[in-house]
Amino acid sequence: MTWGQNDNFKSVNSKSLASEFFDLNIVDINSDDFKKKIDVFGIFHTLDHTLEPKRILNIALKISKIVIIYAHVDENLNKQHLFSITPSFLNYLKRKKIFNINLTNKIKKNYKSPELYFVCSKNKTYIKKLEKLI
Repeated sequence: MTWGQNDNFKSVNSKSLASEFFDLNIVDINSDDFKKKIDVFGIFHTLDHTLEPKRILNIALKISKIVIIYAHVDENLNKQHLFSITPSFLNYLKRKKIFNINLTNKIKKNYKSPELYFVCSKNKTYIKKLEKLI
């Protein structure tokens, strides 16, 4: 639902725009045929556009060691933002044994908007190593 139906700008969805503009071969990472492993997987402005953010995150965590997330923080749901990603989502992830670090205050940006940046992994060792670097 994220790439294809509900994510659009000026009546063009991201999947169509990206595949045409960058000449991409879009793959279905959710298919049984997808066997690749990825070191780092980035999810940017996506989880809040789907009805099942935890399922999307689980797919990313299944094929990668670390997942970086960048999301709007908006407690008001609307047609385009179907799920609200807030700092309490990080507590929920910890209860589900998805270890994470909130990077929001570490990101040096020169504009203000309600956003959440975090990195997560099912492997606590990866997160502990990252915490030492930050």
